[in-house]
Amino acid sequence: LRDAYSIFGASYAYVIIEDVSVQQNVLRNEILAIARDIYQRINDLTVHIDWYEVTYRKLCYVEPQMRNCLEHPFINLLNSTNPITAMQVLLRYPQATISNHTIDNALIFGGVTLRGALGADGNGNIARASALRLPFILRSPESSEDAAVNAHWQYAFVDLLSKLRYPGVQLYYNTAVTWSSEIERNGELILPYLPVLFVTLTIFCVYSCFTSDWVVSKPWLALCGIINACCAVISTMGTLVYVGFPFLQMVYIMPFLILSISVDNMFLMLSSWRATHPLQSVEDRMAKAMGDTAVSIMITALTNGLSFSVGSISQFMAVRTFCTYCALAILFGFLYQMTFFTACMALTGRREAANRHCLTFQKITPRSDCDDRSLIYRLFCASGYRTTGPSRVIPSKLDQQFLTEFF
Repeated sequence: LRDAYSIFGASYAYVIIEDVSVQQNVLRNEILAIARDIYQRINDLTVHIDWYEVTYRKLCYVEPQMRNCLEHPFINLLNSTNPITAMQVLLRYPQATISNHTIDNALIFGGVTLRGALGADGNGNIARASALRLPFILRSPESSEDAAVNAHWQYAFVDLLSKLRYPGVQLYYNTAVTWSSEIERNGELILPYLPVLFVTLTIFCVYSCFTSDWVVSKPWLALCGIINACCAVISTMGTLVYVGFPFLQMVYIMPFLILSISVDNMFLMLSSWRATHPLQSVEDRMAKAMGDTAVSIMITALTNGLSFSVGSISQFMAVRTFCTYCALAILFGFLYQMTFFTACMALTGRREAANRHCLTFQKITPRSDCDDRSLIYRLFCASGYRTTGPSRVIPSKLDQQFLTEFF
Protein backbone atom coordinates (compact mmCIF):
# COMPACT_ATOMS: atom_id res chain seq x y z
CA LEU A 1 0.00 0.00 0.00
CA ARG A 2 1.39 3.36 -0.95
CA ASP A 3 1.31 6.34 1.36
CA ALA A 4 -0.19 9.38 -0.38
CA TYR A 5 -1.59 11.40 2.49
CA SER A 6 0.90 14.17 1.88
CA ILE A 7 -1.40 15.35 -0.92
CA PHE A 8 -3.69 16.72 1.78
CA GLY A 9 -0.91 18.66 3.48
CA ALA A 10 -2.14 17.19 6.76
CA SER A 11 -1.05 14.83 9.50
CA TYR A 12 -2.25 11.26 9.35
CA ALA A 13 -2.55 7.94 11.08
CA TYR A 14 -3.45 4.61 9.57
CA VAL A 15 -3.77 0.94 10.37
CA ILE A 16 -3.28 -1.87 7.85
CA ILE A 17 -5.22 -5.09 8.37
CA GLU A 18 -3.66 -8.09 6.65
CA ASP A 19 -5.48 -11.40 6.36
CA VAL A 20 -2.88 -14.05 7.23
CA SER A 21 -5.33 -16.95 7.06
CA VAL A 22 -5.55 -19.42 4.19
CA GLN A 23 -8.13 -17.27 2.38
CA GLN A 24 -5.87 -14.16 2.34
CA ASN A 25 -8.88 -12.02 1.55
CA VAL A 26 -10.02 -9.10 3.70
CA LEU A 27 -13.24 -8.79 1.72
CA ARG A 28 -15.02 -11.19 4.03
CA ASN A 29 -17.59 -10.37 6.68
CA GLU A 30 -15.33 -11.74 9.44
CA ILE A 31 -12.46 -9.42 8.51
CA LEU A 32 -14.75 -6.45 7.87
CA ALA A 33 -16.21 -6.96 11.34
CA ILE A 34 -12.68 -6.67 12.74
CA ALA A 35 -12.12 -3.52 10.66
CA ARG A 36 -15.38 -2.08 12.00
CA ASP A 37 -14.31 -2.82 15.58
CA ILE A 38 -10.92 -1.17 15.07
CA TYR A 39 -12.54 1.85 13.47
CA GLN A 40 -14.97 2.21 16.37
CA ARG A 41 -12.20 1.90 18.97
CA ILE A 42 -10.18 4.63 17.27
CA ASN A 43 -13.22 6.90 17.08
CA ASP A 44 -13.81 6.35 20.80
CA LEU A 45 -10.14 6.98 21.64
CA THR A 46 -9.99 9.95 24.02
CA VAL A 47 -6.81 11.71 25.15
CA HIS A 48 -6.93 13.93 28.25
CA ILE A 49 -4.63 16.95 28.10
CA ASP A 50 -5.03 18.96 31.30
CA TRP A 51 -8.78 19.60 31.40
CA TYR A 52 -9.22 19.19 27.64
CA GLU A 53 -10.50 15.97 26.02
CA VAL A 54 -9.25 15.17 22.52
CA THR A 55 -10.92 12.72 20.16
CA TYR A 56 -10.46 11.90 16.49
CA ARG A 57 -13.57 13.88 15.57
CA LYS A 58 -12.04 17.01 17.06
CA LEU A 59 -8.77 16.56 15.17
CA CYS A 60 -9.88 15.13 11.83
CA TYR A 61 -9.40 16.91 8.53
CA VAL A 62 -12.55 18.64 7.28
CA GLU A 63 -12.71 19.99 3.75
CA PRO A 64 -14.06 23.51 3.22
CA GLN A 65 -17.87 23.64 2.95
CA MET A 66 -18.13 20.22 4.64
CA ARG A 67 -19.04 19.34 8.21
CA ASN A 68 -17.88 15.75 8.46
CA CYS A 69 -14.39 14.30 8.62
CA LEU A 70 -12.81 13.47 5.28
CA GLU A 71 -12.98 9.68 4.99
CA HIS A 72 -12.90 7.13 2.23
CA PRO A 73 -16.42 6.00 1.18
CA PHE A 74 -15.40 2.40 1.89
CA ILE A 75 -15.09 3.20 5.60
CA ASN A 76 -18.60 4.68 5.71
CA LEU A 77 -19.98 1.34 4.50
CA LEU A 78 -18.39 -0.72 7.27
CA ASN A 79 -21.39 -0.11 9.52
CA SER A 80 -23.79 -1.62 6.99
CA THR A 81 -25.69 -4.78 7.90
CA ASN A 82 -24.11 -6.60 4.97
CA PRO A 83 -21.02 -4.53 4.05
CA ILE A 84 -19.89 -6.86 1.23
CA THR A 85 -23.14 -6.30 -0.65
CA ALA A 86 -23.25 -2.58 0.10
CA MET A 87 -19.75 -1.89 -1.19
CA GLN A 88 -19.88 -3.89 -4.43
CA VAL A 89 -20.08 -0.71 -6.49
CA LEU A 90 -16.80 0.45 -4.87
CA LEU A 91 -14.86 -2.76 -5.43
CA ARG A 92 -12.87 -1.68 -8.48
CA TYR A 93 -9.13 -1.22 -8.69
CA PRO A 94 -7.15 0.99 -8.84
CA GLN A 95 -10.03 3.47 -9.11
CA ALA A 96 -13.81 3.43 -8.90
CA THR A 97 -16.04 6.02 -10.54
CA ILE A 98 -19.42 6.94 -9.04
CA SER A 99 -21.51 9.84 -10.41
CA ASN A 100 -18.50 11.47 -12.06
CA HIS A 101 -16.52 11.18 -8.81
CA THR A 102 -13.26 9.20 -8.92
CA ILE A 103 -12.34 7.25 -5.80
CA ASP A 104 -8.75 6.07 -5.37
CA ASN A 105 -8.89 2.53 -4.00
CA ALA A 106 -5.12 2.12 -4.21
CA LEU A 107 -5.04 3.98 -0.88
CA ILE A 108 -7.21 1.32 0.72
CA PHE A 109 -6.54 -2.10 -0.77
CA GLY A 110 -3.31 -4.06 -1.11
CA GLY A 111 -2.42 -7.43 -2.59
CA VAL A 112 -5.32 -7.09 -5.03
CA THR A 113 -6.44 -9.86 -7.39
CA LEU A 114 -8.78 -8.74 -10.19
CA ARG A 115 -11.69 -10.66 -11.61
CA GLY A 116 -11.74 -10.78 -15.40
CA ALA A 117 -10.21 -8.29 -17.82
CA LEU A 118 -9.69 -4.58 -17.25
CA GLY A 119 -12.35 -2.20 -18.42
CA ALA A 120 -11.94 0.55 -20.97
CA ASP A 121 -10.98 2.95 -18.16
CA GLY A 122 -8.10 0.70 -17.06
CA ASN A 123 -9.86 -0.49 -13.90
CA GLY A 124 -11.06 -3.97 -12.98
CA ASN A 125 -13.35 -5.64 -10.46
CA ILE A 126 -11.69 -6.75 -7.24
CA ALA A 127 -11.91 -10.48 -6.62
CA ARG A 128 -9.85 -10.49 -3.43
CA ALA A 129 -7.45 -8.25 -1.47
CA SER A 130 -5.01 -9.49 1.14
CA ALA A 131 -4.73 -6.16 2.99
CA LEU A 132 -6.96 -3.25 3.93
CA ARG A 133 -5.90 0.14 5.20
CA LEU A 134 -8.03 2.39 7.39
CA PRO A 135 -6.75 5.96 7.08
CA PHE A 136 -7.39 8.70 9.64
CA ILE A 137 -6.50 12.10 8.23
CA LEU A 138 -5.84 14.87 10.75
CA ARG A 139 -5.96 18.58 10.13
CA SER A 140 -2.70 20.48 9.89
CA PRO A 141 -1.77 22.11 13.22
CA GLU A 142 -1.93 25.90 13.19
CA SER A 143 0.21 26.42 16.28
CA SER A 144 2.68 24.62 18.48
CA GLU A 145 -0.16 23.80 20.89
CA ASP A 146 -2.14 22.18 18.07
CA ALA A 147 0.94 20.19 17.04
CA ALA A 148 1.39 18.96 20.61
CA VAL A 149 -2.27 17.90 20.81
CA ASN A 150 -2.01 16.08 17.47
CA ALA A 151 1.13 14.32 18.62
CA HIS A 152 -0.47 13.21 21.92
CA TRP A 153 -3.40 11.69 20.07
CA GLN A 154 -1.12 9.92 17.58
CA TYR A 155 0.96 8.40 20.39
CA ALA A 156 -2.27 7.22 22.03
CA PHE A 157 -3.29 5.77 18.64
CA VAL A 158 -0.08 3.72 18.51
CA ASP A 159 -0.48 2.61 22.13
CA LEU A 160 -4.06 1.44 21.49
CA LEU A 161 -3.23 -0.57 18.38
CA SER A 162 -0.18 -2.17 19.97
CA LYS A 163 -2.54 -3.87 22.46
CA LEU A 164 -5.09 -5.16 19.95
CA ARG A 165 -5.02 -8.80 18.88
CA TYR A 166 -7.40 -10.52 16.46
CA PRO A 167 -7.35 -14.11 15.17
CA GLY A 168 -6.29 -14.57 11.57
CA VAL A 169 -5.11 -11.02 10.96
CA GLN A 170 -1.92 -9.02 11.39
CA LEU A 171 -2.05 -5.30 12.20
CA TYR A 172 0.45 -2.70 10.98
CA TYR A 173 0.09 0.92 12.01
CA ASN A 174 1.85 4.23 11.58
CA THR A 175 1.37 7.94 12.19
CA ALA A 176 2.96 11.16 11.04
CA VAL A 177 5.02 11.45 14.24
CA THR A 178 6.14 7.84 14.71
CA TRP A 179 8.60 7.91 11.81
CA SER A 180 10.83 10.38 13.62
CA SER A 181 10.27 8.88 17.06
CA GLU A 182 11.13 5.36 15.87
CA ILE A 183 14.29 6.59 14.17
CA GLU A 184 15.30 8.39 17.35
CA ARG A 185 14.55 5.26 19.39
CA ASN A 186 16.91 3.31 17.14
CA GLY A 187 19.64 5.78 18.04
CA GLU A 188 19.00 5.24 21.74
CA LEU A 189 19.09 1.46 21.30
CA ILE A 190 22.41 1.59 19.44
CA LEU A 191 24.14 3.95 21.89
CA PRO A 192 25.10 1.23 24.44
CA TYR A 193 26.91 -0.67 21.67
CA LEU A 194 29.14 2.26 20.73
CA PRO A 195 31.85 1.54 23.35
CA VAL A 196 31.86 -2.13 22.35
CA LEU A 197 32.25 -1.16 18.70
CA PHE A 198 35.02 1.28 19.53
CA VAL A 199 37.03 -1.27 21.51
CA THR A 200 36.44 -4.06 18.99
CA LEU A 201 37.39 -1.90 16.02
CA THR A 202 40.48 -0.61 17.81
CA ILE A 203 41.69 -4.14 18.59
CA PHE A 204 41.02 -5.25 15.02
CA CYS A 205 42.88 -2.28 13.51
CA VAL A 206 45.88 -2.69 15.79
CA TYR A 207 46.07 -6.42 15.09
CA SER A 208 45.74 -5.84 11.35
CA CYS A 209 48.66 -3.41 11.40
CA PHE A 210 51.00 -5.96 12.98
CA THR A 211 53.30 -7.93 10.70
CA SER A 212 56.03 -10.49 11.34
CA ASP A 213 58.53 -7.63 11.69
CA TRP A 214 58.74 -5.39 14.78
CA VAL A 215 59.94 -2.39 12.77
CA VAL A 216 57.51 -2.51 9.88
CA SER A 217 54.48 -3.13 12.15
CA LYS A 218 52.39 0.01 12.75
CA PRO A 219 50.11 -0.44 15.79
CA TRP A 220 50.34 3.22 16.83
CA LEU A 221 49.33 4.30 13.34
CA ALA A 222 46.19 2.19 13.70
CA LEU A 223 45.34 4.11 16.85
CA CYS A 224 45.92 7.33 14.94
CA GLY A 225 43.32 6.16 12.42
CA ILE A 226 40.79 5.68 15.24
CA ILE A 227 41.69 9.08 16.70
CA ASN A 228 41.22 10.55 13.22
CA ALA A 229 37.59 9.34 13.19
CA CYS A 230 36.99 10.54 16.76
CA CYS A 231 38.27 14.01 15.87
CA ALA A 232 35.89 14.15 12.90
CA VAL A 233 32.93 13.18 15.10
CA ILE A 234 33.84 15.65 17.86
CA SER A 235 34.45 18.48 15.38
CA THR A 236 31.13 17.84 13.67
CA MET A 237 29.09 17.79 16.87
CA GLY A 238 30.92 20.81 18.27
CA THR A 239 30.43 22.88 15.12
CA LEU A 240 26.74 22.13 14.61
CA VAL A 241 25.81 22.46 18.28
CA TYR A 242 27.73 25.74 18.45
CA VAL A 243 25.73 27.22 15.55
CA GLY A 244 22.46 26.09 17.14
CA PHE A 245 21.67 23.11 14.93
CA PRO A 246 19.34 20.60 16.65
CA PHE A 247 20.68 17.37 18.10
CA LEU A 248 18.61 14.18 18.08
CA GLN A 249 19.26 10.74 19.50
CA MET A 250 19.47 9.41 15.96
CA VAL A 251 22.83 11.20 15.58
CA TYR A 252 24.34 8.56 17.87
CA ILE A 253 24.40 6.29 14.82
CA MET A 254 26.74 8.67 12.99
CA PRO A 255 30.00 7.62 14.75
CA PHE A 256 29.51 4.05 13.50
CA LEU A 257 29.50 5.32 9.93
CA ILE A 258 32.46 7.70 10.30
CA LEU A 259 34.56 5.08 12.09
CA SER A 260 34.05 2.60 9.26
CA ILE A 261 34.87 5.18 6.56
CA SER A 262 38.00 6.43 8.35
CA VAL A 263 39.29 2.92 9.02
CA ASP A 264 38.71 1.98 5.39
CA ASN A 265 40.69 5.03 4.22
CA MET A 266 43.46 4.18 6.69
CA PHE A 267 43.90 0.69 5.25
CA LEU A 268 43.92 2.10 1.71
CA MET A 269 46.78 4.43 2.61
CA LEU A 270 48.70 1.69 4.40
CA SER A 271 48.26 -0.63 1.43
CA SER A 272 49.74 2.00 -0.89
CA TRP A 273 52.63 2.56 1.54
CA ARG A 274 53.44 -1.14 1.57
CA ALA A 275 53.45 -1.20 -2.23
CA THR A 276 56.41 1.23 -2.26
CA HIS A 277 60.03 0.05 -2.13
CA PRO A 278 61.53 0.11 1.39
CA LEU A 279 64.84 1.52 0.15
CA GLN A 280 63.21 4.70 -1.16
CA SER A 281 63.28 7.82 0.97
CA VAL A 282 60.31 8.58 3.23
CA GLU A 283 59.42 11.57 1.05
CA ASP A 284 59.33 9.46 -2.11
CA ARG A 285 57.32 6.70 -0.45
CA MET A 286 54.80 9.21 0.91
CA ALA A 287 54.47 10.90 -2.48
CA LYS A 288 53.86 7.56 -4.19
CA ALA A 289 51.40 6.36 -1.53
CA MET A 290 49.40 9.61 -1.47
CA GLY A 291 49.39 9.80 -5.25
CA ASP A 292 47.78 6.37 -5.41
CA THR A 293 45.11 6.89 -2.73
CA ALA A 294 44.36 10.60 -2.26
CA VAL A 295 42.20 10.86 -5.40
CA SER A 296 40.12 7.79 -4.59
CA ILE A 297 39.63 8.92 -0.98
CA MET A 298 38.58 12.38 -2.14
CA ILE A 299 36.09 11.02 -4.69
CA THR A 300 34.62 8.66 -2.10
CA ALA A 301 34.27 11.52 0.39
CA LEU A 302 32.61 13.72 -2.25
CA THR A 303 30.08 11.09 -3.32
CA ASN A 304 29.23 10.14 0.27
CA GLY A 305 29.03 13.77 1.32
CA LEU A 306 26.78 14.73 -1.60
CA SER A 307 24.51 11.76 -0.91
CA PHE A 308 23.99 12.85 2.68
CA SER A 309 23.64 16.49 1.57
CA VAL A 310 20.64 15.47 -0.50
CA GLY A 311 19.14 13.84 2.57
CA SER A 312 19.69 17.03 4.56
CA ILE A 313 16.82 18.69 2.65
CA SER A 314 14.34 15.95 3.59
CA GLN A 315 11.03 17.02 5.09
CA PHE A 316 11.54 14.58 7.99
CA MET A 317 13.32 16.36 10.82
CA ALA A 318 15.15 13.26 12.05
CA VAL A 319 16.41 12.35 8.58
CA ARG A 320 17.45 15.92 7.84
CA THR A 321 19.37 16.22 11.11
CA PHE A 322 21.11 12.85 10.71
CA CYS A 323 22.17 13.52 7.11
CA THR A 324 23.50 16.98 7.98
CA TYR A 325 25.67 15.57 10.76
CA CYS A 326 26.92 12.77 8.50
CA ALA A 327 27.73 15.08 5.59
CA LEU A 328 29.78 17.43 7.78
CA ALA A 329 31.47 14.51 9.58
CA ILE A 330 32.59 13.05 6.24
CA LEU A 331 34.08 16.44 5.31
CA PHE A 332 35.95 16.68 8.61
CA GLY A 333 37.05 13.05 8.26
CA PHE A 334 38.57 13.77 4.85
CA LEU A 335 40.36 16.90 6.13
CA TYR A 336 41.82 15.04 9.12
CA GLN A 337 42.77 12.13 6.87
CA MET A 338 44.75 14.40 4.57
CA THR A 339 46.41 16.35 7.41
CA PHE A 340 46.54 14.61 10.77
CA PHE A 341 46.70 10.99 9.63
CA THR A 342 49.06 11.76 6.72
CA ALA A 343 51.44 13.44 9.17
CA CYS A 344 51.24 10.43 11.50
CA MET A 345 52.00 8.10 8.59
CA ALA A 346 55.03 10.22 7.63
CA LEU A 347 56.36 10.08 11.20
CA THR A 348 55.80 6.32 11.22
CA GLY A 349 57.74 6.12 7.96
CA ARG A 350 60.66 7.98 9.53
CA ARG A 351 60.58 5.58 12.49
CA GLU A 352 60.66 2.65 10.09
CA ALA A 353 63.54 4.15 8.09
CA ALA A 354 65.51 4.63 11.33
CA ASN A 355 64.92 0.95 12.23
CA ARG A 356 63.11 1.72 15.49
CA HIS A 357 60.81 -0.65 17.37
CA CYS A 358 57.10 -0.22 16.58
CA LEU A 359 56.09 -0.12 20.27
CA THR A 360 59.00 1.40 22.20
CA PHE A 361 60.54 3.53 19.39
CA GLN A 362 63.98 2.34 20.47
CA LYS A 363 66.59 1.81 17.76
CA ILE A 364 67.16 -1.91 17.27
CA THR A 365 69.54 -4.16 15.35
CA PRO A 366 68.46 -5.80 12.07
CA ARG A 367 67.68 -9.48 12.43
CA SER A 368 70.46 -10.40 9.97
CA ASP A 369 73.04 -8.94 12.40
CA CYS A 370 71.72 -10.56 15.60
CA ASP A 371 73.35 -13.96 15.52
CA ASP A 372 75.23 -13.19 18.73
CA ARG A 373 72.16 -11.80 20.57
CA SER A 374 69.94 -13.69 23.01
CA LEU A 375 66.82 -15.57 21.96
CA ILE A 376 64.53 -13.06 23.69
CA TYR A 377 66.13 -10.20 21.79
CA ARG A 378 65.87 -12.01 18.47
CA LEU A 379 62.18 -12.78 19.09
CA PHE A 380 60.95 -9.43 20.41
CA CYS A 381 63.46 -6.82 19.24
CA ALA A 382 65.57 -7.88 16.27
CA SER A 383 63.78 -6.77 13.11
CA GLY A 384 64.06 -4.44 10.18
CA TYR A 385 66.56 -4.53 7.37
CA ARG A 386 70.14 -3.44 6.67
CA THR A 387 70.31 -0.64 4.11
CA THR A 388 74.01 0.18 4.45
CA GLY A 389 77.24 -1.74 4.35
CA PRO A 390 78.69 -4.09 1.77
CA SER A 391 75.43 -6.05 1.43
CA ARG A 392 71.89 -4.76 1.94
CA VAL A 393 69.49 -7.31 3.41
CA ILE A 394 65.71 -6.95 2.80
CA PRO A 395 63.55 -9.98 3.69
CA SER A 396 61.09 -10.95 0.99
CA LYS A 397 58.07 -10.95 3.37
CA LEU A 398 59.12 -8.01 5.50
CA ASP A 399 55.72 -6.23 5.40
CA GLN A 400 53.41 -9.24 5.25
CA GLN A 401 50.37 -8.89 7.52
CA PHE A 402 49.12 -11.77 9.63
CA LEU A 403 45.70 -11.58 7.95
CA THR A 404 47.36 -11.64 4.53
CA GLU A 405 49.21 -14.79 5.50
CA PHE A 406 45.90 -16.34 6.60
CA PHE A 407 44.13 -15.65 3.32
